[in-house]
Amino acid sequence: MVNTHGRRSAMLLLPILVAVGANARGQRSPDIDLTGTWSLEISMPSGPSTAMVRLKQTGNALTGDYSSPLLGDHKVEGRITRETIEISFTFARIRGGPENTAVLLSGTIAGTNVFAGDIKLTPGNAGTFAAPSVQLSVIRTMVLASGRTLTA
Repeated sequence: MVNTHGRRSAMLLLPILVAVGANARGQRSPDIDLTGTWSLEISMPSGPSTAMVRLKQTGNALTGDYSSPLLGDHKVEGRITRETIEISFTFARIRGGPENTAVLLSGTIAGTNVFAGDIKLTPGNAGTFAAPSVQLSVIRTMVLASGRTLTA
């Protein structure tokens, strides 16, 4: 008599182990997609500033565009690893000069509507940022303008 119970259990367990193994390697589950436009609220030693970043997510890879009155428009690249996000780009400190300053935003994803963390310019200063989705920012602005209380 052949023992097929052990073989059947192993076959049933295989998809679960593959899924757990993929997650352990830093693969992001497909339930959160950061594709969209995000409003960056930046706090640096020189003062606060705002920017917009438009992201497209393909698997764990991010590409997109950064735009701010202070630093201008730049292409960004990044990645997601579990609950963390990293986005980077370079810019020229002097108009027309070489793009020799690197910007790295690294943070934590908090649900589907916001990520936040640290921003570092190399060479340069460091600070923090919060990036709610533009949709959430518009809702918050409308509620605050109406004089109502914004609750979670």
